Amino acid sequence: MSRETTSSENMETDLSNAKGLSVAQIIKDNQSRKIEDGSNENLPIFKLHLVETWQHIDGFCRRSTFGKNIPKENKTIMMIGATGAGKTTLINSMINYILGVQWENDFRFVLIDEGKQKSQAESQTSKITAYQINHMDGFRVPFSLTIVDTPGFGDTRGISHDQKITAQIQEFFSARGGIDHIDAVCFVVQASLARLTHTQKYIFDSILSIFGKDIAENIIVLVTFADGKTPPVLEAIKVSQVPCSTNESGDPLHFKFNNSAMFATNKKSGGAKASDCENFDQMFWNLGFSSMTKFFTSLNMMQTKSLSLTQEVLKERQQLEVLVERLQPQINAGLTKLNEIRETYAALEQHKAEMDANKDFEYEIEVTVPKQIKNTSSTFLTNCQTCHFTCHDKCAYANDCDKYMCSAMKNGKCNVCPGKCVWNVHFNQ
Repeated sequence: MSRETTSSENMETDLSNAKGLSVAQIIKDNQSRKIEDGSNENLPIFKLHLVETWQHIDGFCRRSTFGKNIPKENKTIMMIGATGAGKTTLINSMINYILGVQWENDFRFVLIDEGKQKSQAESQTSKITAYQINHMDGFRVPFSLTIVDTPGFGDTRGISHDQKITAQIQEFFSARGGIDHIDAVCFVVQASLARLTHTQKYIFDSILSIFGKDIAENIIVLVTFADGKTPPVLEAIKVSQVPCSTNESGDPLHFKFNNSAMFATNKKSGGAKASDCENFDQMFWNLGFSSMTKFFTSLNMMQTKSLSLTQEVLKERQQLEVLVERLQPQINAGLTKLNEIRETYAALEQHKAEMDANKDFEYEIEVTVPKQIKNTSSTFLTNCQTCHFTCHDKCAYANDCDKYMCSAMKNGKCNVCPGKCVWNVHFNQ
């Protein structure tokens, strides 16, 4: 049975009155709410209080914050992986580690409430969300942490949906006032995979296309559903020659997790069979604890990558994409003009005798002229009034005064229209 109860909404708890309590206990009592009661198999679950501090105008990405913002170093990681890899559960496991939860505690936390699970064929995560976890005394890590959670690739909606996710990630990291650095890209993958699927290869290619090849040394493999053995997926990654950080042995830098014990009950029960299950659960808990310690130690030593250059690269790439996309209409227009010239030449040849005799003559050819067509789509257009040309047919800017920021513009002039006109003769029509 599930019910929801709310703890105190006071986010500015006076911790001085909580002597003897762990930070996890304080957060449970003051900065979370219970979303599930305990049972014979699982412990009570509490969801952290989050404050949404930013959301994209299109609603596909957002930023949520936990705790009071303090002047503390902030590490940023992005979690990415195929649908069903266990990414959301791993993020929740990270939170329990960071907040200092012990195996013996009679509660667990979640950052992301998966609620009633839908089909595993579709990604549980629908939006890109940056969770900023502000540091508190008692955390197991010495810094604040921002976790960027992304929708899973490779679900039943196909490659077009994967391409949409990639475009959204691009937009998220180039948004104004967004994230300006990244410390690690965490590729979440199941241990048992003997070879990488096309989806997994696509994920690596997408990341490189967004951040550039330099990000490879910041790509870490997080292996889920792992046991004590060497995960087969490591060999698959090596065979596929996908770029990522490596360890001293030349293997992909990886950390093993088995999250099956994260929410399992730790209450002692009778019987040999029950005792065996408890031992396995605690073993997997200890495995996860050890891997988390190694992961965050490694993260702390990684060189932070600034995204200011990435944003410039993304802007340049968007400009090139718009330029290439709008080249085709200009090529078609050029071919049409060439055909008109050929028809004119043929007509003049036909009337050569009249021309030689200096006589008047008439000829008729078809001429193409620009024509305005009503925009019935929901997208914005950038049209040049001088060239009578659509320079960008999927513009993000509705207001004409913002057209200087359109992807078709560079250094105040249009990079696409035939006349390379100044930005302020372009309008949304």
